[in-house]
Amino acid sequence: MGRAPTVGELASLRRLFHECYALTASELKAHAERVEDAPVRKLAQPERADRLEKQQKRLTGIKIAGKLEPSDRLVDRCQNMYDENRLHHVENVPVRNRKSSM
Repeated sequence: MGRAPTVGELASLRRLFHECYALTASELKAHAERVEDAPVRKLAQPERADRLEKQQKRLTGIKIAGKLEPSDRLVDRCQNMYDENRLHHVENVPVRNRKSSM
């Protein structure tokens, strides 16, 4: 910065550090205490819609709608695999798209 930080800047930095530490510690604790049969964390609907919109923009040659739109359960399951950094078998059941799950 080239100058000494003000009291307000130091307070903001301490708060940011505390919040980052608390978030990281809770994620590490949840990961360490996770059980194999733990329920899948469900994404919030706005987050799910935002991810779908980003995928549709990124994959311009594929129309992800109707029968090609994945079910909420499948999206949650795949996100859970990504969060755990582990691959699991996704069972082959008839309801894999959003249209048939409603």
